[in-house]
Amino acid sequence: VTVEDNIEAIVRKSVKSVKTAIRNKIEILNRNVKTLNEKK
Repeated sequence: VTVEDNIEAIVRKSVKSVKTAIRNKIEILNRNVKTLNEKK
């Protein structure tokens, strides 16, 4: 395992966690929008 392989693995992991975080935020936003629409 080279240093480059390690860096690639770290980058891949952090990209995956960023994508997961964004997806979670979008789900929360969508839920909030639904709640707002139901209150009208």
